[in-house]
Parts: sequence; structure tokens; C-alpha cells
Amino acid sequence: MSTLGLALTLQRIPVFLGSKHLPFALKNFNQTTAYSSRLEERCKNSTRAHEASCCKFEAKLSHLNSSQDFTIGYFLQSYKYFEHHKPEIRKSLTFTDEIRNESSHVVQELRQKHNTSTLIGVHVRRGDMASERNIKLGYPQVSPEYLNRSMAFFRSRYPDCVFVVGSNSLQWCKDNVPSGYHVHYLTGHSPAVDMSVLSSMDHTIITFGTFSWWVGFLNPGTTVYMKDFIVNGTFIGGVFHPDGREYIYPGWVPL
Repeated sequence: MSTLGLALTLQRIPVFLGSKHLPFALKNFNQTTAYSSRLEERCKNSTRAHEASCCKFEAKLSHLNSSQDFTIGYFLQSYKYFEHHKPEIRKSLTFTDEIRNESSHVVQELRQKHNTSTLIGVHVRRGDMASERNIKLGYPQVSPEYLNRSMAFFRSRYPDCVFVVGSNSLQWCKDNVPSGYHVHYLTGHSPAVDMSVLSSMDHTIITFGTFSWWVGFLNPGTTVYMKDFIVNGTFIGGVFHPDGREYIYPGWVPL
């Protein structure tokens, strides 16, 4: 989406090479990007322009020479690349009818079953994050304490609330989500459907990673994130500003 934001800023044509999964998940993807062998071949002769750090805004990318073609990247994980084009970005992130129909069915069942409750989406990413290598690199680890803080935060505001949990480590969640909360676990769906469901909740709790970030961005309510997600003195910690600015979306609540 940062590439699309930069293309809109620079009034250029965005070309996404090798993106095989997005057309199957996003309804408007082919309407907002260019796919053609002519442009793909042309891109082979483009000038490379990359950011110095994946999670810091690189202002120079918003002022590229209009007479040249560029291959940009690698990660561009800052909302500032597209903050002036939010309507277009949200439109491009419309899920396909198939995904929306399945997620709408899940959301409808939840709202019928808990018709007076506030629904809080919770995304927990562990799995690959919890490997010994990634811990040493500084990838943040979600803890039961964080889940308790964030769930208590919402229950203090909405006493009648249900937490809808999606994760790549559901068993860990079941073992570590604090007791005393009303919890529903998402199972049997594709990651795209889970994202659509979580972003349709009233509010959301996110952990770390791209999936969580976009759930928080797409959700219309309050988003809570881990305040201590930056592990100082590590490789991953160094790719962020110390306070997470330019990566954390304005208005999100640190806990």
C-alpha cells in the first residue's frame, strides 16, 4: 500500500511484480495496479530506490525524478507513505466478494449471539516470532500480561464485551488468554477472512507484524498496541525510531 501511496503522490503508475496472492484477496487490486508484460519488461531497466530503514519514513521517495522509472522498496512500513491518500488506500483494500461474504456470515453470527455486547477483535502473532533466532533478533513477544492489560482496558469501558481472537498460535492463546473474559476463537478460515472479521469488530487489540498493523488500520474503533514492542539494543529494535513514530498509526493506544 505504500507503493500505491507513493504512486498517487508522484502521479505514477504502480506496478506490482510477483504479487500472486493479492488478486485473490482484494477486489479492486487489478483496478489500481498495472499488470502487463510491457510494463514488467520496462521495469527491468528501472532505477532502484530503497529506504534506509524498513519502519522509518524516507522522505526522498516522495520526490523522485518524474522522468525516470523506479523500483522502490524493500518494506516501506510507514503510514506516512500513504497518509494523504487514505480513501484510495481503503478502497484498494476492499476484500473480494467471496471473502466478504464468508466474513460477513461470521460477523453476523457473532452479533446475533452477542447482540448487546461490544465485540473486540484480538490478533495474536506468535509462531515464527517465538523462534530462538527471532527472539535474539529482537522481534517482540506477546505476553499474557499484555493481553490482560489490553482486555482489562476495554472491559473497563465496555463491561459487556466479547473478545474475538484470531492467531497463528491459537493453542497458545487458549493456554494464555487470562481467565474471566468472554472469548471467541476464530477457526477454520483463511487468513484473509480472519483479517476481514477482525477489522469488522467494534475495536481491536493488535500485537506485532504486518497482519496486526492492517487489522488496526482497517478497524473503525479504538486500536490498542504493545507499548514495549521495541526491544532496544537488538537488530529489529534499531529499524524503528525509539518512540515508534512513523510506524505506529496516530491515535492508537499504547498499553
